[in-house]
Formats: sequence, structure tokens, C-alpha cells
Amino acid sequence: MRGPLFNQDSTEFFYTHGPDEMSGEAVDAWVDGLAEAGVGTLFSNVNAMKTNYASKVWEPDWHGYDPAAGDDQPVLRHDVEGGAAGTRRAAKRSSRVWRMAERHAEQRREPIE
Repeated sequence: MRGPLFNQDSTEFFYTHGPDEMSGEAVDAWVDGLAEAGVGTLFSNVNAMKTNYASKVWEPDWHGYDPAAGDDQPVLRHDVEGGAAGTRRAAKRSSRVWRMAERHAEQRREPIE
């Protein structure tokens, strides 16, 4: 490992990037920017209970999220202390994580040229 080490919460990208930036290319650019700033090793919440990517082994972060259902969803109620503001934060992040996964799935269905 090279330093400096940067231990980043895996949800930070989804809070700081807009819905139109939910793509693998945007993640690559974000990581490249960290490297250009001098980060030698990036850790992204290695102890999370859910993934920010589709997995056959782990439950993804957006499991149970319905983009058409609004803020009144069980998956968005984990920030009890945050109240309505916490639910809105969770909805913002969940909609972006869900959108990233949706775009990735769409890309995989494209024919290989």
C-alpha cells in the first residue's frame, strides 16, 4: 500500500454527485481525482453490511428501494434520529445508488461490438 491512505465512506460519492453523474466513468474520474490529489490508497467502507454494486452474494444497498414510491419506504427509515431530514438524505442517496445500478445493468445488455 502506498500512502497517504484515504478511508472514505462508500456513500460519499452518491451524496456529492448528481443523478446524471451516476456512471462507472464518473466513479473512475472521482478516483482519478483523488489520486491526482496525492491519495495513494483508497479504502471505501470495507466493513459495510451492504454493497454499492450488484452481487449474487451480498445484498445491494438499494434492495427494497422503489424509485416511484416516494420517501415513505421501509428501506429509507434507517436514520431514525435524522427524522424527515434523514429520510430525505436516505432517499437522495438511494435514488442515486439505484440509478447507478440501473445504468450498469443497461450497459451489460448492450451487444459487444
